[in-house]
Amino acid sequence: VVLAGGESVVVASGKKAKKTKLPHYVLWTKRFIWNNDGDKAVVKDSDGEVVATVEEKGDDAGAGAGAGAGGAAKIANKDAVEVSLDLIADTVVIKNITTSELNLEGWVIESETGTQSTTLP
Repeated sequence: VVLAGGESVVVASGKKAKKTKLPHYVLWTKRFIWNNDGDKAVVKDSDGEVVATVEEKGDDAGAGAGAGAGGAAKIANKDAVEVSLDLIADTVVIKNITTSELNLEGWVIESETGTQSTTLP
């Protein structure tokens, strides 16, 4: 997945996730990945370095599942991506917040609570 400046990729899972030909949509799995009671997404680059983490609390914590507050990552000492996690929609969105092209090939998204992971094409 290669993102131009300002573009995002949606990584979807769960029963409502569908294969699509949209250029920046990745179907992870038809299984639900994200724990609705709260979970943390960890995003690693192709070298295995953590570039972002984002944690969402479930409804019981009062934060509102799916709020998708997001977190910014630093790559090579500059802001490069924002990551949001939506527990209800079962999606992770990675946005390139630079003006340069960003290659996400080989990047890994992990669910810390469930220990599942996927590698971006």
